[in-house]
Amino acid sequence: MTISDKCNIGQNFGLFFFVPSFLNGILSVSNLNIYNNDSKVYQLIYFLFMVIAVVLILLLKKSCCEQNENITVSGTDPQSLFNAIAYPMGIWADKKFLYLAPAIALLGIVSTLFPFGFLTTTISEFDFSQIIFGGINFLGAVVSLLFGFLFDRFEKKYLLYAIATVGVIGAALNIGYAHTTCCTQGQVNLAYASLIFNTITQYGLKVLVFSLLGSIYLDCRSLSANVCYQLLSTLAFLIIDLFFSYVSSVACFYIYFLILILACIGIFKFLSSNDDQEQQLV
Repeated sequence: MTISDKCNIGQNFGLFFFVPSFLNGILSVSNLNIYNNDSKVYQLIYFLFMVIAVVLILLLKKSCCEQNENITVSGTDPQSLFNAIAYPMGIWADKKFLYLAPAIALLGIVSTLFPFGFLTTTISEFDFSQIIFGGINFLGAVVSLLFGFLFDRFEKKYLLYAIATVGVIGAALNIGYAHTTCCTQGQVNLAYASLIFNTITQYGLKVLVFSLLGSIYLDCRSLSANVCYQLLSTLAFLIIDLFFSYVSSVACFYIYFLILILACIGIFKFLSSNDDQEQQLV
């Protein structure tokens, strides 16, 4: 899938993530029940998403630039079907993808814990939760645009430092939240602060990871990279969701902090390997 070239890939991914976050924010703040309200608003939102889907389909390459006899599917031959399914998993042999694996897992984890992990345990009023959820989406939309703009214009390591700093502060707030008396004003305040810092971390990291993946998988391997991304992030989401629900919600925040550190180290290694390759070419 070709969404962008290397010169403006961050800006395009920033816009890509801005659109759904902004629309989610509008829906949450307006508190519309689009399933029971046959209104023009629902039709407009549906139309917007259809336009986005059509644009993305048009951006797909018509033919794959990679040719591999191992992924040819003929009839219902079990071996060829297995090769077709297993082929995307070959991306795991790429060292650069492995460097980004902790960050991909972190994106699955963060979508479990924030904001629902906080809102369901701290704030009970539905309307108030909807407003907060809308605000978080608006913040995510702005962060997506900002980091996408900065990705194309500044050294990537500075973006990593910013994400790591904000992420560590958010992780510290998470641990403080977990050890504060439940449902007190102090815990609510910590929840608000944590949501802000972790939202910035989540959307900034998402733009950074997708832009880095896109910069090395501009050919048809981008589809394989997307398959592996979805598999890893979904698996991390399910594991943390089960852990949060049935084992210990407090332990999840420590796991989040650990994976955050591993993600930052992995991205730093990724950027360092890219710098080494560029120096060798020079």
